[in-house]
Amino acid sequence: IQLHAQPRLLRHADVAIVGDGPAGSSLALACRGHGLRTVSIGQERPWTATYATWLDDASAATADVIAAWGPIEAVGLRRHSLGPSYGVFDNRLLRAKLSAGESHHVGTVTRVEHSAMGSTLTFDDGDSLMARLVVDATGSSPTLLRTVRREAPVQTAYGVVIDGRPPTLAGEHAVLMDWTPPPGFERQPPTFLYAVPLLHGRWLVEETSLARRGGVGFDELRARLVARLGHDVITRTEHVEEVTIPMRPGVPSRNQLVVGFGAAGRYLHPATGYSVATSLRLAPAIAAAIAGSIEQPLLDRVESTWKAIWPRPMRQMRAVHDYGLGSLLRLSAGEVGSFFDAFFDLPDPLWRQYFEIDCSPADARRVMTRVFRAVPWRVRRQLAAGNPFGLARVVR
Repeated sequence: IQLHAQPRLLRHADVAIVGDGPAGSSLALACRGHGLRTVSIGQERPWTATYATWLDDASAATADVIAAWGPIEAVGLRRHSLGPSYGVFDNRLLRAKLSAGESHHVGTVTRVEHSAMGSTLTFDDGDSLMARLVVDATGSSPTLLRTVRREAPVQTAYGVVIDGRPPTLAGEHAVLMDWTPPPGFERQPPTFLYAVPLLHGRWLVEETSLARRGGVGFDELRARLVARLGHDVITRTEHVEEVTIPMRPGVPSRNQLVVGFGAAGRYLHPATGYSVATSLRLAPAIAAAIAGSIEQPLLDRVESTWKAIWPRPMRQMRAVHDYGLGSLLRLSAGEVGSFFDAFFDLPDPLWRQYFEIDCSPADARRVMTRVFRAVPWRVRRQLAAGNPFGLARVVR
């Protein structure tokens, strides 16, 4: 006689959040705050990436888990002091704060089936979970959401963590962007240096390429970092960070029964690749929308949640950001330096707003107009070379 174990229904939940990184954990915490039975699903792996924020953007729930902070600079063709303090999260403290009181299931979702009542998730160990709403928060390559199969532009970065500030690093403070071409790479597609302090006197120094087809390979990014800071600096590393972020334009399709949040929901800013601070800040509003629609039929609660994650003004803003990135990628190293000189010459509130995915379209257009008027004519020609009708196609 051969006995077959039957799958065990773990429990019922209001919300199942697949992905236990900062975005998924922040939304789970906010959902629990509304009394929703919420289950987080993931592997409990350490958070090894570097997550940063402007200190005045840090939510009340996370302001006390900043590991290091201070002034920061940017370099186009000139050096700019960006004034506000810039901070890096302590991942251990951030995770502990966001996961307090959570219901967590360690496992991998292998199947999702939907019905009028909700969704059933089946795990790799055969267990299952019934949820009224499923949220995919698994990162920039989501596991449950359908995405267009064509190749997406990729942002890549190669970074190392070293002991102490690099002695060859120019300036006095952390560096958000340094667009100065590394020696020997003046005629290559532009990349920028990012350098910030971490815990215990360590520093992350990272060479980053904006999103482009195929991306810039890690070997080339490492070579550029060596050219900037010296071989001795780059080889005495404590940790190597290799980052590949698919930067799909637009927003996720609303014609599916799973909603995306965080990087999975395309909260990645096209110009910076940042998403974590935005996800932490917007999670409470998304959770409130989920709580307000949880008694509705599945199609209605999915639609309500999707609209809360991507309200119309944010969809319009995403179209502006996508169009802006396309224009930026046409610039040479010298032209991109002129562009960011004009950008960071703007008053602080203006350029800071542009770095938010929920910036108002009117504010973004004001930024783009002022930068366009300030840059040299050769840069204007490049910025105006794109097809403006491409903007209208992604506004919904």
